[in-house]
Amino acid sequence: MKKLIQNHKGGIITDRKSLKKREKDFCREYVYCGNPKDAALRAGYTVFPEMCGIRLLTERRIKEEIAELEGKLAATRAEALCGYRRIAFGNISDAVKLILESDGDRLDAEKLDLFNVAEIKKPRGGGMEIKFFDRLKALEKIEQLSLSESDKYSVSLYKAIENSAKASAGGNDDDC
Repeated sequence: MKKLIQNHKGGIITDRKSLKKREKDFCREYVYCGNPKDAALRAGYTVFPEMCGIRLLTERRIKEEIAELEGKLAATRAEALCGYRRIAFGNISDAVKLILESDGDRLDAEKLDLFNVAEIKKPRGGGMEIKFFDRLKALEKIEQLSLSESDKYSVSLYKAIENSAKASAGGNDDDC
């Protein structure tokens, strides 16, 4: 059963445990773009989207959902950075060992670190062709991910402070 609570402005709100679909959409969009107005528009809040976005950001449940989504995004970003670092700075000695010993001895492929290998071909004429991932592109991606993360949070924080200074929290209506 929903519990009714009176807010500080005299309005009645419900104490729901779970977020509605539009609220979840807002959280996802906000994590993606960092702009409350754009996130509210994309989530379907068409009436006063800027006010809706700012109001939604003041709710505890919304903040918790955004924090959880940002945590997942940070973990995904960290995994991507780790992979790009392995490509950019990783060792290729196992791939060279594979080429040198491909003719005679059997190698245990599971013990070889071939993370940097993009493609392995055995041409009809014999031999072996190994293509590696581009280390320079990996370095560019590392730089891009590192810069975008720091820029996103600084711009997002600035916009949130600016928007909260402009607007006051309204009622708790679904359509804002």
